[in-house]
This record gives sequence, structure tokens and C-alpha cells, in this order.
Amino acid sequence: MKQLGSRRSALGRKKKAGLTAVALLTLALGIGIYAVQGAGPDAAIRSFSQAVKAQDYERVASLLSTPTSKWSARDAQGFVGYLADHGLQVDEVLEQLKQQKAGAKVYQDANGNQVLGLVEDGKTLFFFDHYRVSSYPVAVQVTSNLDGLTIDGQTVPKDKVTNLGKVKLTNQPLSLLASTEFGRLDTNLLLPFES
Repeated sequence: MKQLGSRRSALGRKKKAGLTAVALLTLALGIGIYAVQGAGPDAAIRSFSQAVKAQDYERVASLLSTPTSKWSARDAQGFVGYLADHGLQVDEVLEQLKQQKAGAKVYQDANGNQVLGLVEDGKTLFFFDHYRVSSYPVAVQVTSNLDGLTIDGQTVPKDKVTNLGKVKLTNQPLSLLASTEFGRLDTNLLLPFES
């Protein structure tokens, strides 16, 4: 009788070990699927597209912000406005980027401006690539024939090419102050990103 009992106990242990292995494999597979859905390109596209459709500019700003470039809700609203003004559907553009093969996944407009990107931003659970949606700043150069011109607080000398630096691609105007022969000019300037 002892041999029969020890056989059952050995079979029981094998059965438990097998069930435990299946359970661990199922758990690992579930965690993997969750990580891919929560961190992959589809997750970045879904999150960004939902925020744009809901006009949740705080969320859009948080998704575009990086440690070196902070976005405000106003910036995000201007960026979404720029996209809308140029007939760009965010989810369609991002889906096109997702389909691109290896390398930079960047959408450029007809003028060569880098508008949207889908960039790898680290790893989730050490194995799964994490993606985020990116916007790219545009370098701005100005030449003017006005004396005492300042654009957003930066002085622009007369008849010289001046780099204003890089600005966010938004439809937000820059403040412009200048002296003219007719008096002081105080207005807002909407950058022509087309040129």
C-alpha cells in the first residue's frame, strides 16, 4: 500500500508543478500583452489622439513635454490648431508613422518642417519599447529694416540676419515692438512656417 500512496503523491506533485508552470506562463504572457498595449506605438497613438479629440490640452501638453522642453496647455492648443489649420488628422498621420520601417518616424509637411514624430522613449519591464509622440521645434531667422525691433523680447538689429532660436510649431503669435517713421509699432506676429 505504501508504494501506491507514494506514487499518487509523486503524480500529485508533478501535476501541481505542471499547473504552476502553466499559471506562471499565463501570467507572464498576460503581463507581456499588457506592457505592449500600454507602452507600444499603438498606446502612444491612442493616448495622444484621444487627448486631441477631447480637446484636453493639459494632457496634450503633458504628452509632448520632455525634460528639456516643457509645453503649456496654450502651446498644445496652438500646436493642435496648427495641425487643424493645415488639414492634418493626428491619428492618420501617426498611423502612417507607425507603418514606417526602422529609422526616424517623422512626418514632414510640404515645407520640410518636421511636424510630428513617433519616438522610442525607453523600455517598460526591461524588454518592451515605450513610445511617445513628439513635436519638433522650428529654427527661426529674421531680417528687418526696422530700427529698435524686438520680437518676444529679443532685439533684432536693422538689416542683419538674426537667429531667434527654435520655437514650438504652433499658431501662437510672437509679440513685436518696433520704431517706424510713423511711430511705435506694437503688434503680434504669426510666424509663416510655410517659409
